Amino acid sequence: IINGKKVVNQRGLTSTDNSYNKDRWYKAGNNWYQGIEGDNNLISGKIYSLSWVGVATASYYVGTATSATINAQSFTAIANGGNFTLTISAGQNLWIKFLSDATGSTFNFVQLEEGSVATPFEQRPYGLELSLCQRYYQRFGGESGGVDFYFQGYGLGGSFGYVASGQFNVEMSSTPTSSVVGTWHASNCGQPQIGYSTRKHYEIRALVTSTGTWTVATVNGGTYVAFSAEL
Repeated sequence: IINGKKVVNQRGLTSTDNSYNKDRWYKAGNNWYQGIEGDNNLISGKIYSLSWVGVATASYYVGTATSATINAQSFTAIANGGNFTLTISAGQNLWIKFLSDATGSTFNFVQLEEGSVATPFEQRPYGLELSLCQRYYQRFGGESGGVDFYFQGYGLGGSFGYVASGQFNVEMSSTPTSSVVGTWHASNCGQPQIGYSTRKHYEIRALVTSTGTWTVATVNGGTYVAFSAEL
């Protein structure tokens, strides 16, 4: 489980249906889910224990469902501090579900670990927890009133295409999808667009609109670009 204490909230959401809210937690109604990559994190035939603080009930599912279809799957109940023997195949993931209130406030300090006995919750430093979350979701920009992105180019013939590129803070779990959240407020350039991304890099493209001069263009006003590799 990543962000079991629910302290990382890059999206700034707390109770939005059919989407990820606090990092790694997907909400559908009063159900809260976290998917764990089977190929990278789990071993079939091993015993795993689940524990948490709160009065929510929990259950688990193993299969190929994604967040878009997870709410329709059949889950197996598990008691707080209880364990189960995991049977999982290549390409399958383990999903943990909590039935809680609309804000997920009736469960916290969630821990899944190998072994038949649940141990005390592992307190990770915030920076480590954030980096684990960023394997699945990262965002850039979004500082209200500040400059989100710079574009520099020499305007030739009325326009000059320019690319602002960067490296993700951590390598993402898969090639992410991207989206622009907010409204671009551009100066000296056209409306920027997301160019491409890999698991390690991304780029944003714009047209500098000056002619015959070197121009620094900016995009500001609280807009941010989000990259998601969630399950």
